[in-house]
Amino acid sequence: MTVGFTVDEEGDGTGSLALARTLNPRYALVLEGTGLDLAVTEAGHLDVQVVVRGTSVHTGAFEHGDSALEKAAHLVTELNRLPLAGHFDSMIGRSAINAISFHSGTSELNALPDRAELYLVGRLGRGLSVRQALDQLRTRRPEDRPRDKRTYRCPADRAVRPDHPGHSDQAVAGGSLIQTSVNPGGIQETTPKLNALRF
Repeated sequence: MTVGFTVDEEGDGTGSLALARTLNPRYALVLEGTGLDLAVTEAGHLDVQVVVRGTSVHTGAFEHGDSALEKAAHLVTELNRLPLAGHFDSMIGRSAINAISFHSGTSELNALPDRAELYLVGRLGRGLSVRQALDQLRTRRPEDRPRDKRTYRCPADRAVRPDHPGHSDQAVAGGSLIQTSVNPGGIQETTPKLNALRF
């Protein structure tokens, strides 16, 4: 009996590969967190980097844009609806793809982000291939939001003068004023500071 300790277990498994090639064992007992039960199978593993693109516009004219952040968030909510999520393996458990990293946003004030990046990790039961999992993910590709092509015109009697506190140069698109911060009753309520929510 030989006991071997390896490196790179969470990476490419190069330590285990080198040990197997060096010793060429007929059998191997790999120590994992199985609660001292003997496991004679191993789950498949999937790593996926997803880049979602959108169209950045000022949030006052969001109808003309396409938020990459919203599309990526929708994709995350769809992960548990993939067909593979219903695949249960008696030895491995339920197959699943989980989001472990989500990056999106913009340094521009009041702009929809045009890029979001997700890192997904999957556990695949017996009978599920990486190709099948990727094909299922592709069926959940976030759709581009149809852009509103209408032009929003503010009636002259409600237009905001350039010297008015509610005026914003960003609220002009296609030569027409987009009515964003005013209504017939005057200036809409605005939050004076950043509000914080913790869930």
